[in-house]
Amino acid sequence: MKNSGQKPLVDRLLKPVLIVCVCIIVVCVSVITIVSKKDAAQQKAAEDEERRAIATAMVALDQYAPDVDYESDLTTADDWLVYFNPDGTVTVWAPAVYGKIAVMLTGSNGEYAPYFVSVDGEELLNLPQ
Repeated sequence: MKNSGQKPLVDRLLKPVLIVCVCIIVVCVSVITIVSKKDAAQQKAAEDEERRAIATAMVALDQYAPDVDYESDLTTADDWLVYFNPDGTVTVWAPAVYGKIAVMLTGSNGEYAPYFVSVDGEELLNLPQ
């Protein structure tokens, strides 16, 4: 005999399964949001580090190569190339429209010091490392 007051198994399990699915979706969305924010923060930190290296290179150019004509506005610094070398040094290349300008820096965490400045193949600063 079938008990008429008892619900089928599917009906009894539907609500708990839906609750578990919604919880899984909420957790996944939260994790994706946290990871996205962390990636954005890391990207901003890398861009800030590049800007500091470019600013230091511009100061070095002003000091060691004052006759070099380049755009010293950091808003145009997007065209500058910054390489963080494995040995801890940083190489900054100005855009080619200004000539072949390279500045090499030592330091980290935004605290850089130039040790090499070259403009069109002429070494204007070359400190031993």
